[in-house]
Amino acid sequence: MNSIQLLVRELAMRGLQIERNDELGYVLDVKQMMLNYFAIRHAAWFSEMSRNMPQDFQQEYRALIRVLEDVRSRYKNFKPMPLWTLQYIAFYRLVHGPNRQKASLGTAFGRFLELIGSFFSK
Repeated sequence: MNSIQLLVRELAMRGLQIERNDELGYVLDVKQMMLNYFAIRHAAWFSEMSRNMPQDFQQEYRALIRVLEDVRSRYKNFKPMPLWTLQYIAFYRLVHGPNRQKASLGTAFGRFLELIGSFFSK
């Protein structure tokens, strides 16, 4: 069995749940490690996408994200939704408009609300 040994400073360990395992030594919580791994993957994906975006698209994307974050903070049904989910849906709605062309900001916001509304109507 392969293992990795980590030297973690005390300040960094305060928020982590670390268990003592007789065979392996100290072991980090698997759920926390997976959450961190997925967060890094999401950040890498958005960083790669933003490198290829034109400047005007980046401005529309940021504006849509700000509006969606505001909607998320105001309504309790949106609060459990992670921020990266909002970012991905906003990106998808801006890129995949009608006829596979770039959608306007208003159209993307409307299509986002239609998508979210379809989940709550069931």
